[in-house]
Amino acid sequence: MAILVSLGIFAFFILAAVLVITILIWLRVRKHSKDETKPHNFLVAATHLKALPRKRKKQPW
Repeated sequence: MAILVSLGIFAFFILAAVLVITILIWLRVRKHSKDETKPHNFLVAATHLKALPRKRKKQPW
């Protein structure tokens, strides 16, 4: 039983550390995006290609 409690405490601290790091990175990215006039939207950049790749025809062999 004590092993489960110690594993739970360990997991809690690991998740808390990951959450803090994630929030710090998010705040840093958000602060940098406010400096620029146009926000970065990687999905829009990826989907607005001039020539979308076509499906290749299967080879007859």
